Amino acid sequence: MWEKQPSGASWIAQLPKLNSTQIAYNDEFQRARLRALQSVDEMIERLVNLLDTKGVLEDTYVFFTTDNGFHASQHRMHPGKECGYDTDIHIPLIIRGPGIAVNATKDIVTSHTDMAPTLLSLANATRPDFDGTAIPLLPSASNATRGEHVNVEFWGIGLPEGKFGIAKPLGGLSYPNNTYKALRLVSGNYSLYYSVWCTGEHEFYNLHNDPGQMHNLFSDAKLARDFELAGRSFQDVVYRLDALLVVLKTCKGDSCIHPWSELHPSSASSSASPTSLLQALDPAYDSFYQTHPKVGFSSCELGYIPEAEGNVDHINFGVGAGVDWDDVAAAEDSPARKGQEPFRYRGSWSDWV
Repeated sequence: MWEKQPSGASWIAQLPKLNSTQIAYNDEFQRARLRALQSVDEMIERLVNLLDTKGVLEDTYVFFTTDNGFHASQHRMHPGKECGYDTDIHIPLIIRGPGIAVNATKDIVTSHTDMAPTLLSLANATRPDFDGTAIPLLPSASNATRGEHVNVEFWGIGLPEGKFGIAKPLGGLSYPNNTYKALRLVSGNYSLYYSVWCTGEHEFYNLHNDPGQMHNLFSDAKLARDFELAGRSFQDVVYRLDALLVVLKTCKGDSCIHPWSELHPSSASSSASPTSLLQALDPAYDSFYQTHPKVGFSSCELGYIPEAEGNVDHINFGVGAGVDWDDVAAAEDSPARKGQEPFRYRGSWSDWV
């Protein structure tokens, strides 16, 4: 995955190619991280043995997971964890306990917002205001109501690890302009990643063909023109993803679980609302999505500053929001979107980074 050409967006797209010394160091860095997990293995063994000794192991649910993934050399990056790629967001979730089948797996989309409702469901309890839903762990639970989306977002800076750390041309102790909003959608028909950066840049990866997320369709006009989903174009798909991202970036409760219903409130006189990207691609909705507000930023900030994001209440057609489709229709050897020069933090923040 050591690409000859840069990939990604914002500071990632500006990174120089890693040399053999840096790649060897990052490989050893990752091996050292795996060695450090031996202490975690030993801790889990002691915990399980203690539960067994106390006679409560078979009445106890044990959850094994983490808060984030990790990248090391992918996209030319030094070790770190603040990006939206699968290396950083695709994490393990292993559960044992009463009623859970041995060695069974669930091929469903979940996120951290599902953890609290899952724990409560095991205690036969619930709350109406969760942003997620209980993971169907027991045989009696159904997968039918599961969604296909995960909302991914980060504000601030990228913090590399390891002795090589920051590389030119940016310099310093961190990478600026690491603020973005993103979507990860997975179903039997597609596996997509879409992001909007505070710099105005966009990313779109078709992970069925590009699991390493190396070929951004916004940077390759031919890939963008050749892409289709359910007979719809790249442009049609991105219009839907922009609208979905506008909802998810400020959602609460049920609107986080059923965001398409937020976009298409059902009524007694209307047909059923879309519940997936595939259904939302119906040409009948084209006009609605083409004119729907788009995600955009007015500046790159170090934290969640709603005023810098726009669309706080799903209504804003600010400058820089959405996609310039004239670029997508450019010549075959021309990139679909060139992006913009990164914003810089204002005032003392610029000095700090």
